[in-house]
Amino acid sequence: AKRRALAAMKTGLENWQDDQAFWPSLAPLFDDRHTHIPETLSDLFLDWNESGKRPSLLSLLAHILDVMEIEETYPLVDMVAIAAILGDGQGDDLPFHNHEHIVQVVVSACVLAFHHNRLNPYDPLEISEVLSLFSAACIHDLGHDGKGNFDADGRHLPSRLEIQAVEMAEPFLRQVCEDERIINRIGLMVVATDVSESEGNDSPSSTLKRVMMSRIAGTAMPVIPMHLHALGHDARLGLMALLLEEADLIPSMALSYDLSKQRTVMAASESQKLTPDAATLSGFIEKICDGLILSPVGKEIFAENFDLIRARALKEGAQEVTFAA
Repeated sequence: AKRRALAAMKTGLENWQDDQAFWPSLAPLFDDRHTHIPETLSDLFLDWNESGKRPSLLSLLAHILDVMEIEETYPLVDMVAIAAILGDGQGDDLPFHNHEHIVQVVVSACVLAFHHNRLNPYDPLEISEVLSLFSAACIHDLGHDGKGNFDADGRHLPSRLEIQAVEMAEPFLRQVCEDERIINRIGLMVVATDVSESEGNDSPSSTLKRVMMSRIAGTAMPVIPMHLHALGHDARLGLMALLLEEADLIPSMALSYDLSKQRTVMAASESQKLTPDAATLSGFIEKICDGLILSPVGKEIFAENFDLIRARALKEGAQEVTFAA
C-alpha cells in the first residue's frame, strides 16, 4: 500500500494541471439549479471509461474543498489527502473493484454530501463529517482482490475485504489524525458497505438500512450485531454510513441503464460466477441494494432514474436479455 501510495502521489503531482481540466465538467453536479445530476454523472463516468482518463482523488479533494468552501488549513485536510493518495494507488488490474470504481464512489459521495447540506441548511453535515465521508470513500476498497468475502474453500468471511481496507489505511491516517473517534467512524463506515450475507444474518449494508428505516420511522431499533452497534446510537454516523453505502451502489443502479449494463458486465467478468445479463442486474438491485434508495437526498436526486432502471432490468431479466461485453 505504501509503495502504491507513493507512486500515486508522484503521478498525481505530475498530472495536476491535466487533472484541473476535469473541474468544469464537475461543476454542474454542485449547482443548486441543475436538475439532471444522474444523467450528468452517467455521461461523465461513461466518457471517463471510454477515454481511459479521469481525475485523481487528490484533485477531487482540492475541488470539493473549493466547492464546499473548506479551508485547506482545516485540521483534517491532511488526513483526507492521505486517504486520497492511498485510493489513487489502487490500480486498474480488476475489471470492477479498481481505481475507476473508487473515483465514481467518491464523486457520488461528494454529490450526496453537498446536496444533503443544500436540503438541510439547519442541520448540515459538519466539515469533519464531510471529510470523514470523503476519506472512507477513498479507502473503502483498498487492496481489493476481486474474490469477495470468502476464503479459498468458499467459506464466507464476514467483511474480510472491508476490514482489510481499514487495516491497510489506518496506520497512515493515524499519522495525521489523533482523534480515535474519527478513525473509528471511518472504519465503521467502510465495514457497513459490506453487502455479503452470513448464513442466517443480514449483511452489514442491510443492517444499516434497517437501522436507518427504524430511525426515520421512529420505531424500535432492530437487533444489531455488536461490531455495528454504534450505527444504532450514533445518528450522524448512521447517516454518513448510509450516504457512503448509497454512493458505492449508485453508479451501478441509479444513473442510466447503459452505465448499469456496463457495470454489470464488469462485475460478472471479475466474479467469474455471475452472468452479464439483465437477470443479474435485477438480482443486484433487489437483493444487494434491497430494492430501494433510502436517504432523503438520494431519493430526491436519484429515485426516478433508479425506478426506471429497476423496472427495465426486471422486464429484460424475464426476457433473458444478455449484455454484450
